[in-house]
Amino acid sequence: MIEKILAQDQLILIKVNKSFRCSFFNFLMPKLTYLGSVQFCILLSIFAIININSPQKLLISLICSTIICHIIKVSVCRLRPFLVIKDLYINKIGIDRYSFPSGHTTAAFSIATSFCFISPHFSVIYISMAVIVGFSRLYLGVHYITDVFIGMLIGTVITYLLNVNM
Repeated sequence: MIEKILAQDQLILIKVNKSFRCSFFNFLMPKLTYLGSVQFCILLSIFAIININSPQKLLISLICSTIICHIIKVSVCRLRPFLVIKDLYINKIGIDRYSFPSGHTTAAFSIATSFCFISPHFSVIYISMAVIVGFSRLYLGVHYITDVFIGMLIGTVITYLLNVNM
């Protein structure tokens, strides 16, 4: 069963990585992927502290989901797809060796879900931006679909649980 999932992971990644290839995405995706980066999260945290009445839930959600993601990542040690699959189109962005789960996607969904609680009128925009971050990780050849999906779950579920229970 796991072998079948891994095979599907590779097929989906290759399809996304090659089928959507165009100069517009080649320009845009490396920039959009940073909406889940550590640097962006730090800037957003500073913004939240200054501009949001109670930024604690956002900050705690982001920290908790990031810690959980990191613990899983160093426990599983799944190599990045561009280290395993030949002929992927990749963009040399600063990353570590391991891909599962996607830290950028985890952070993006943690942030998006937090902002859905803060200002629900714009939920579609927040979630759409998080989905774009996840897609960018596939497009850039640095994650498999399961990496992105589990990152999405971690960011969303942890943030939801902390917002509902706090």
